[in-house]
Amino acid sequence: DQVIDGLILNSPCDYPCSTCPADKPSLCLSCYQTTELNKLQGETCVSECSTGKYHNITAGACLNCSNTCLACVENPNKCTQCGIGDYLFLYDNKCLTDCPDGWVNDSSKNRCNKCVNNCKTCKFTDTTCTSCFTDKTFAYFYQANCYQTCPAAVSYTHLTLPTNRE
Repeated sequence: DQVIDGLILNSPCDYPCSTCPADKPSLCLSCYQTTELNKLQGETCVSECSTGKYHNITAGACLNCSNTCLACVENPNKCTQCGIGDYLFLYDNKCLTDCPDGWVNDSSKNRCNKCVNNCKTCKFTDTTCTSCFTDKTFAYFYQANCYQTCPAAVSYTHLTLPTNRE
């Protein structure tokens, strides 16, 4: 029997282990869910899972994130942080090798940033357009920007119109 915070625990296991092998009381097989140390990681009860692991509530244990996630939550494929091998950019809770159209790689934060300024695609920064949406609203591409109309002092011949209109 053990006394923890004034409570007498009648358990063959060392606190905070809920279950353990009969001959190894400090080797945790599960943890008390009502304590702060309620997550089983390896053979130890912890309050938070290590980076690269997530807390599986059903198992009551810290399980590995997928091999593309540096960190994840709720399940192995719901990435919150990227940076492993070629899978560097976080987009829609996934780690990708390259961001999709409409997004640009942000190498400083390992994530995808949405293109702005009416850009359909962008490169280097989220404000450096490489193409415009082909609807008629911002169809004029000039000097890495998309415009509704020709910019002042620019002739129509210096603008690039999209070739495939959607």
